[in-house]
Amino acid sequence: MTRFADLAPEEDFLTGAFELKHGKVLADTTQSRIDWLISDRLDLIATSADGWTSYYRDPADNRIWQLGFSDTSAH
Repeated sequence: MTRFADLAPEEDFLTGAFELKHGKVLADTTQSRIDWLISDRLDLIATSADGWTSYYRDPADNRIWQLGFSDTSAH
């Protein structure tokens, strides 16, 4: 698996996206990094009842990160 950069102290917001290429849905670089962070670096601490929002703690500095999904129904 690719290793990405850990979260930097000045980072406070990441926006990833998915793209349709050659008939496949692929994550862009930022989304791939987010996926790596939540699977390898951040600790899951809570998930909303509807399952659309999750909260993670960065063990490096104890910051809390919120993972959510934008409303794509308007597009």
